[in-house]
Amino acid sequence: MPTCDRERLGRYEVLTELGRGAMGTVYQARDPKIDRLVAIKTISVPNSQPAGASDFRERFFREARAAGRLSHPGIVTIYDVDEDPESGPFIVMEYVSGRTLEHLLADEAQERLSPAIALDLADQLAQALHYAHTQGIVHRDIKPANIIVTSDGRAKITDFGIAKLDLSQFTATGQVFGTPSYMSPEQIEGEDVDARSDLFSLGVVLYSMLTGYRPFQGNSAATISFKLVYKEPVPVSALNSALPVHLDYVISRALAKSPANRYQSGQEIAFDLEDIKAGQAPRSLSGKAESRAADQTRVQQTSKTNAAWSGRSGWAARDKKIRLLRARKTFFLALAVTLVVGGSLFYRAHRMAGSNPSAPLSFSGSGEAPASPAAPMAIAAPESQPAAPAHVNSAAVGIRVGITVHDPFSAATLTIWVDDKIAYQHRLSGQAKKRMWVVKSVEGEFAGTMSVPAGKHALRVQVSSEHEHYFGVARVAGEFAKGNHKTLSILFHGHDHEMSAHLD
Repeated sequence: MPTCDRERLGRYEVLTELGRGAMGTVYQARDPKIDRLVAIKTISVPNSQPAGASDFRERFFREARAAGRLSHPGIVTIYDVDEDPESGPFIVMEYVSGRTLEHLLADEAQERLSPAIALDLADQLAQALHYAHTQGIVHRDIKPANIIVTSDGRAKITDFGIAKLDLSQFTATGQVFGTPSYMSPEQIEGEDVDARSDLFSLGVVLYSMLTGYRPFQGNSAATISFKLVYKEPVPVSALNSALPVHLDYVISRALAKSPANRYQSGQEIAFDLEDIKAGQAPRSLSGKAESRAADQTRVQQTSKTNAAWSGRSGWAARDKKIRLLRARKTFFLALAVTLVVGGSLFYRAHRMAGSNPSAPLSFSGSGEAPASPAAPMAIAAPESQPAAPAHVNSAAVGIRVGITVHDPFSAATLTIWVDDKIAYQHRLSGQAKKRMWVVKSVEGEFAGTMSVPAGKHALRVQVSSEHEHYFGVARVAGEFAKGNHKTLSILFHGHDHEMSAHLD
C-alpha cells in the first residue's frame, strides 16, 4: 500500500493522504500537465490467482471508463484511470473541498440535520441519481461516506464505477466488509439490482439525516440484514413530530421492500421533496392529471434505460403488466360509475342509519375478533436508538374513545396522535366485494377503542397504504370528559379516497 510520504502516482504528484478504506487509500494530488488538484483512489487487488487478479483489473478499467461518461454537478467527475507498478490500479477524480455526509452527521450537536437542509440535500442526490440511471449506471453503494457536502451546501456523490467491484470482490467467507445498513433488500439477498436499489439507499440516507439514526440497526450484520429485509422502521414522525407529515409517505415509499412499490426514478422523489419544501402535498399523491403528465415526460428516459435491465431481472415486464391491469380497472370504474353511485350512496346511508353509537363496539371485516381488541399494535424501535413514543394503553386511566373506520384498502396502517404523541396504531384490512355485478371494490371495517386523557386535545389521524400508494392525514380536536362518550369516525370519500375524521 502506498504511504502518505510517497511522491508520485503515475504522472501525478501526491500532496497528502485524505483517508483509507477497505478498497484502498485516497490522496490529494496535483496534475502537473494542467496544474489541477485531483483526488486519487488506489484500488487494492484481491489476493487471488494471477488469472483472477487479471480479471479484476480488466473489470475495474471497464467500470471506471463507463462511470467516466458521467458529467453532472451532483457527481464527482472521473478524470483518468491508470495503474502504478507499486500500488496497482488507481482512479483519478475531481477534488472536492468539503466534508463527507458521514462526518457531517457525526459532528452535528443534534445528531441530525435541520429538515430544510436534509430535504435540500436529498433533492440534489435524487436528481444526480436520476441522471446516472438514465445513463445506464447504478451506484450500488449510496451511503453518507460516499457523499461529499461542500461549504456552499452542494451534495456530490463519489465512487461511481467501483462500488460494483467492492460488493462482488471484497467479501470473504464468514466476513462482511462495511455495513449492510444502507443496502436494499435485494442486495442483501444476492439478487440482481437496478436503479431502484439506489433509491432505497437514498431513503435510508434521508431517514438518517432527519432523525440522526439509521432505520435498520443492530449489533451485528446478521441482525441488521434481518431487520432490513423483514421489519418496518419506526416512522420519522414518531422520532420528530415537528417534521412535515408527508415525509412519512415519502420515506415509506422509498423504503418499500419490493422494488415495484418504490419510487421508480430519482426524479419522482425529487418532485415530491420539492413539493414538501414548498409546503404542499407530494404531487404523486395529488392525483392531478397535469402533474402526472409532467412527471411522465420527465421520467420517460429512465423507463427506456430500465428496459435494458429487464432481461436480467424481468421487473420492467412485471411493471408493464401492473400498469395494464390498473388501466383496465380505471376504465371499468369510469364505465360503471353512473350505475354504482346511486346504489353506493343508498348503501352508505342505510349502513350509517343502522349503526347504534351506544351499542358495544365490535370487530368486523376479518370475521374474527383479535384476542385483545383494546390493545393497540406495538411499534418496535430499532436497537440503540430512542424508542418511539409509547402508545396510550387503553386500560390506563383516561377517557375511552371508540374508533370506527370504513376504508377502501386491502391493507393499510392506522396511526393516531394525541397532542403530537403516538397514542394508537392498528393494521387495517379489507376484502374485495362485487357491486352491481360489474365492479369489484375493496371494503374494510374496523372498530376498536383507545384511551385519551381528560381535557382538551388535538388528534391527528393518519392512514397509509403501501400497496395502494395512499397516504391520508386528518385532524380533529375535542374535549374529553368522564361520562361523555365519544366516537372517532374515519371515512373516505370519492374516487381519490379523500379522508375525513369526526368526533361524535
